Amino acid sequence: MRGHIQTACCEVDLVEDEADTLLLRDQLGGLGGGHSCARKDIKLQRRGGADSNLWWALAGDDMGHSVRQALGLDAGARVRTPSAEISDVMVVVDPPVAASSASVTTLLVEGICCASEIPIVKKCLKPLAGVDTVQVNVIGRTVTVSHAAELSSPQALADALNKARLQASVLSSLCDSGEVDEDGAKKALEALAARAESKRYPKWNVVVGAVFWALSLVHYGAASYPEDSDTHTVFAAFKYCGIVAVLLAIVPILRRSFASLKRGVLDINTLMTIAVAGACAMQDFSEAAAVVVLFALSDWLESRATSGAREAIGAISALRPEEATLSDGKTVPVTKVAVGTIVLVHPGERVPIDGTVEAGETSIDESNLTGESRPVSKRVGDAVHAGTINAGGGALRVRTSALSSNSAVARLVRLVEAAQLQSSPTEERVALFAKWYTPTVVLVSLLFATIPWAYGAEEGREWLKTSLVMLVVACPCALVISTPITYVCGLAHAARCGILLKGGKHLETLGHLQILAIDKTGTLTEGAFRINELRAFSESLSEAELFQLLLTAQQQSAHPMAVAVCASAQKRGIVAIPGGASCEVVKGEGIRATIKGRVVEVGNRRMLNRILPAAPVPEADAAREWEANGATVSWVFVDGVAAAIFSAVDKPRPEAAEAVAMLTKLGVRTLMLTGDNQGSALAVQRIVGITEVWAGLLPEDKMEHLKRLRAEPLQGGGFCAPKHACVGMVGDGVNDTPALALASVGIAMGVAGSAVAMETSDVALMDSDLRKLAKAVELGRQVLRVITQNCIFAIVVKVAVFALALGGYPFLWLAIVSDVGAMIIVTLNGVSVLGKAPRRRRHPSSSQKLMNMVGAASPMMLRPRGDDGDEVEAQGLL
Repeated sequence: MRGHIQTACCEVDLVEDEADTLLLRDQLGGLGGGHSCARKDIKLQRRGGADSNLWWALAGDDMGHSVRQALGLDAGARVRTPSAEISDVMVVVDPPVAASSASVTTLLVEGICCASEIPIVKKCLKPLAGVDTVQVNVIGRTVTVSHAAELSSPQALADALNKARLQASVLSSLCDSGEVDEDGAKKALEALAARAESKRYPKWNVVVGAVFWALSLVHYGAASYPEDSDTHTVFAAFKYCGIVAVLLAIVPILRRSFASLKRGVLDINTLMTIAVAGACAMQDFSEAAAVVVLFALSDWLESRATSGAREAIGAISALRPEEATLSDGKTVPVTKVAVGTIVLVHPGERVPIDGTVEAGETSIDESNLTGESRPVSKRVGDAVHAGTINAGGGALRVRTSALSSNSAVARLVRLVEAAQLQSSPTEERVALFAKWYTPTVVLVSLLFATIPWAYGAEEGREWLKTSLVMLVVACPCALVISTPITYVCGLAHAARCGILLKGGKHLETLGHLQILAIDKTGTLTEGAFRINELRAFSESLSEAELFQLLLTAQQQSAHPMAVAVCASAQKRGIVAIPGGASCEVVKGEGIRATIKGRVVEVGNRRMLNRILPAAPVPEADAAREWEANGATVSWVFVDGVAAAIFSAVDKPRPEAAEAVAMLTKLGVRTLMLTGDNQGSALAVQRIVGITEVWAGLLPEDKMEHLKRLRAEPLQGGGFCAPKHACVGMVGDGVNDTPALALASVGIAMGVAGSAVAMETSDVALMDSDLRKLAKAVELGRQVLRVITQNCIFAIVVKVAVFALALGGYPFLWLAIVSDVGAMIIVTLNGVSVLGKAPRRRRHPSSSQKLMNMVGAASPMMLRPRGDDGDEVEAQGLL
């Protein structure tokens, strides 16, 4: 759920942070001034069930006053949800029971080989005291548990899984204080590296077992000799090598099988154990060996096949820098660097933490974060982001603006890791099918193994072998893994391109996308307004006095128009009136401010019609002319009297026309939803070529348009396609929050520097390149194609094996080969979504080589000057 709350001083974003938990954030994005709710995020948690309207403030005692100020009163506020319905929310400050011990623990579980282990994992962990949620990542073989640490420790979670022979170990634990266990994080990297190394080759017992299985096949040569000959006896004896192969490879399978049966779960290990026991009972030891050896090899083969996906996700996780160089040359962990600290970034090094350039000039390679391969020039005053690389020849002195845990790259890594745990509609349907498929096939197998014996021993023996084949193909591993492996690779590929998706379901929605609604200001346009002309028609106020009132009224606002007005006033040397202003947002119109007893209102034509409903429009001809030329027009009122009119212009983005053309080529219908005037909207339409324009809209009007569009039937459809049209909404992720929430998929742009936008959107573009919208749609469609191919192939292989078994060819080796082979093929097909990894510059440029040589002669390229180290001088730069 996303929406907003109208408080006493402003509108506050209402953001779903997690299940039954909300965050309140100042929608204006400004700090200080009269907006007390902008000081800190306020977390609320529901109490009393899913339908309850009682919320507790999850803040310390020092936050109680802020909660009351933000809501305007101790209890009760009006909440507007994305569906535009109004409901009461009761807020209780300072709950008697604090959730101070909540923890999120990540476990590495080696025993997970496919989705059939998910029920076992949940049955092991769910009964433990304090365990809230359990999420399983089959591809990464990790389990994420939300739990109360004092009731169930991280090690207790691992111990519970180890009782089921799942080989679990603690990777890391995150407590509610937001501090990561550094030792745990380090152990996580070491464990993953050790696991990859151990999986380079199959285990020795499997290799030796494979040798004995191969030897057991020699016994088929006995058929070429008379049964009473010595040669026949020698060849026939080789079948007992199959028993050795079974004994060598079946022990781990037996252990997991018994652990599963103890918890009432019929998993693939149990099915394989039954099939092997049946083959041995029939003295078909070679077939039994084939099942055991190939099944044991499948774990290694699957690990190798999915290594590309895990390496891609690991590369994203590795983007987080680990160390930072301080201004005195000392190297410290990034977690120890406070906000406002000066850090040095030498050529070839990664920016350790988000910040602003204090000194120096260079080029920064932001491809790790945005997917844009062209280096971006950075100079004093420019923002730089953690994880990006200093690709130029100059060293930078950067003042940090965030903690390492709150940097753009840290948020990206966290969200990508969380996205892997989200299930898509297709994945849920496949899992539901698999849930019924396995017991159904096992039941049919049981009937085949028992009923035919009533017609004679020979008939029963033939059908028994058929039933064993059915047991082998009863596990839907290939079908179940075909969906998540493709989604994980799609998410990794998108992240490499600077597109952050919150889960596979949003990738799937992009694949079905038919309609894309795009906001104008800051999305299709650059969002950098410039005041074009101001005309004052007040007899008592000069132009300078009007600019002073405008500056005072709008200096706390982050709206692009307000920023342009303030910049224009400051350029004229005008300063704000001392004492500031008491401001409020006039919804759908503009702002109202009280300055020294004077009421100043700045807004659009809707405000004009409200204040002067019957009077002639001031400067009507000029307003029409400006709007026709694409400008945005605003009126200024002082104490209810029209005082001035001004126009501001905002250029369309250079790539906007190309991006719209790319979307149109993909068959996506584009339309503009904007609160700006019709003339300005049409002027932008003529330049960018967007299909439809809807102008002069209030936020609720945008939502009504989205509801109407979503009610349209889906054209074309496809595998597991929704019934109605998939509608996307593109905005800035802050002011368009309700519309982004209502759309099938909400897309926020340019979120590298915006925590709110990254958290609230379904899809986030790390920069503002509109052409990535088409890339995201293409990637979504590719993922859907691959999933369709995988599902059809996995089902066809199962049906083919069934048909062969029923047709008189019940070969266990063929069943296990087809099962393992299908799993490997769908995995490799899913990994193909990754494509080729982007090329990274491995060798320094000539300028970097020069810098490195200079650095070899002088250990510090930037050396502090003076006692406090505030000034630095470049060593050997010329």
